[in-house]
Amino acid sequence: MNDATQLRPVVVGTDGSDPAYQAMRWAATYAARVGAPLRVVHAHVWPAMHIADGRTELAPGLREAARATLDGAVAALADDVPGVQVEAVVVDGLATSVLVEQSTRARLVVVGTRGLGGVGALLLGSTAVELAVRAHAPVVVVRESSGADLDFRFPVLVGVDGSTPSEAALDFAFDFADQTGATVLAVHVQTPGGPPLSMLETEGDGEVAALVQTWRDKHPDVRVDSRHVAGHAAGALVDLSRDAAMVVVGSRGRGGFRGLFLGSVSQGLMHHAHCPVVVIPHEAVAHPATSSSD
Repeated sequence: MNDATQLRPVVVGTDGSDPAYQAMRWAATYAARVGAPLRVVHAHVWPAMHIADGRTELAPGLREAARATLDGAVAALADDVPGVQVEAVVVDGLATSVLVEQSTRARLVVVGTRGLGGVGALLLGSTAVELAVRAHAPVVVVRESSGADLDFRFPVLVGVDGSTPSEAALDFAFDFADQTGATVLAVHVQTPGGPPLSMLETEGDGEVAALVQTWRDKHPDVRVDSRHVAGHAAGALVDLSRDAAMVVVGSRGRGGFRGLFLGSVSQGLMHHAHCPVVVIPHEAVAHPATSSSD
């Protein structure tokens, strides 16, 4: 990782909710481990009051209340994860648009999710889904059930299929492991209708193995385990995520419809993984974030 990337902040969005605070804790733990600054962003569209002559003005006290909520969360974070350089900002605008803009100067963007109604059902927040498509930096989705703490006893799980997005996922996984001492578990899932597992060595696996070896060569100190499993990619990776510190995937791998903005594997993981999910958006691959941290 170059010095410019090292100086970019870890950006985390917050709305004052418990899921958002879990995302803040995860982001702060990550930032502390890799030596990056943390930027906590509260985005808000402010309701206005109508006054004379058709003019409007901001309803009194709203901005102050938002700032107080943000400051309270940051104060709690300082107790939970001490020693992190934190900048907290309130930004006017829709959460997704604000965080997409912030992502152009970020090391990564972290958000929480919320479940709505239904027994056993989860409706993933629209902000997380849109960011996974539009952001210019990796996006981390910290689900309420996945916990807010990074547990380095478990490996970084990364899905590999030989595509450009999966190369970006490998890059993130190995870079993180190199900085933190974590291990990497690179998994290639053989989908139904593909060749038998016994044929993978000559039909497709050579490409994946070579790709993993490239990252082994770049990061010789990282411990790596490669595994091939049969099944549907999303389901297999969800099962393996039970024993992972995080799972890393590209926004869309091989075989996806061109019109599908967010691939079924990344969507499935964002909804059901048992650990935080890192999605590498297309824009983060095609147009990486700038080096400025302003």
